[in-house]
Amino acid sequence: MIYLISGDSEYLIQSKLKEICLRFNDFETIKLDFNDKKQTLRSVIECCNTQDLFCTNKLVIVRNYQGFQAKGLTNEQEYKLFKKYLEHDIPEVKLVFITNYKPSKTKKMTKLIDKKNYFDCSVNHYNFKNQVKTILRQHNLFLDNNTFNMFCDRLNYNLDVCMQEVEKLQLYQDKLSYEVVDQLVAESKSEKIYLLLNSMHDHDVKKTLVYYHKLMAAKVEPYVILYSLALNYRQLLQLRYLYDHSYSQEEIKKAIGVPDFVFNNLLKNVKNKSSTYLLHQLAEIASLEQKTKTQTTNLALEVEMFIIKRI
Repeated sequence: MIYLISGDSEYLIQSKLKEICLRFNDFETIKLDFNDKKQTLRSVIECCNTQDLFCTNKLVIVRNYQGFQAKGLTNEQEYKLFKKYLEHDIPEVKLVFITNYKPSKTKKMTKLIDKKNYFDCSVNHYNFKNQVKTILRQHNLFLDNNTFNMFCDRLNYNLDVCMQEVEKLQLYQDKLSYEVVDQLVAESKSEKIYLLLNSMHDHDVKKTLVYYHKLMAAKVEPYVILYSLALNYRQLLQLRYLYDHSYSQEEIKKAIGVPDFVFNNLLKNVKNKSSTYLLHQLAEIASLEQKTKTQTTNLALEVEMFIIKRI
């Protein structure tokens, strides 16, 4: 029996692994990691096939195996060995692969285990806010709606960061007001950039300058802000093109590949912006980047002026 856990959240991966371990709690657990350069698929198969005198049931957990991703390399001989192992599946052995990438359906290793009806334990698709609510509830933490929304924004939509911040919140369990959470959970650089871009598109001069100077105070390099501006305008241009060619919102969201809250803001910000306008902004950014490479210039001032002109 094979389980394949895939996802980018360590918290969700560990939660899914815990479920499997509880299901086979009387099994001997063996952990193998391909970050160890000595580890091979052959050694994994040998581990599964080796009989233990004291324990017949084994749960073999394998991390960081790259053979299921599109660019992953698989030794042909090892592939044949693994295929042979699957043909003679050992009921007493449960094999769990854990990857931090989405397995490629076209990869022959994925096709191989697919034929054996493996258990796909993907944790790639989840509602972030619902997961945060579950985590808070599990730790007996309760936030009002405004505080909860601010908390989620501060996490940069990362469940692993959420687990780190929850440890701090537990120290103030009975006093979790908006002000307390605001002080405990600092704004990330990514969140400040995100808020800066939204304020700029909303033409809010005061907020835009506040967030820009916050970034400068946090010693964020101007080129990081410039890169974020370029990425934002590229996403808006892509959305505008797909929208103008009658793609559905679901198709556009999948093509752009951003979380729901980012997509909703892109939809709001792209209104009244033509493809011509967006292309012009990208050309301006490219020109500014080239200028910094060929001339002595104050990039921080240039980026600030670029933003002010668009408010």
